[in-house]
Amino acid sequence: MKLTGILSAQPTMSASLSTDIVIKMQAKEVVPTQEEQVIVADEGFAGLNAVTVMPIPSNYGEIVYNGFILVR
Repeated sequence: MKLTGILSAQPTMSASLSTDIVIKMQAKEVVPTQEEQVIVADEGFAGLNAVTVMPIPSNYGEIVYNGFILVR
């Protein structure tokens, strides 16, 4: 049996965007800590376009007193 026919589809959704819309995205840098950090965009921004996690600082965990490193 052979079936023949024409398939036609209509769009179920359409949208148009104005070129006047400006979406402000933000980039942030964070330094790792021992605590959980939730990184969100600041007020006035629609979201984050990049989050850079900086390396752990070379002096992380150091306590310096009178020029002597007490804890490392």
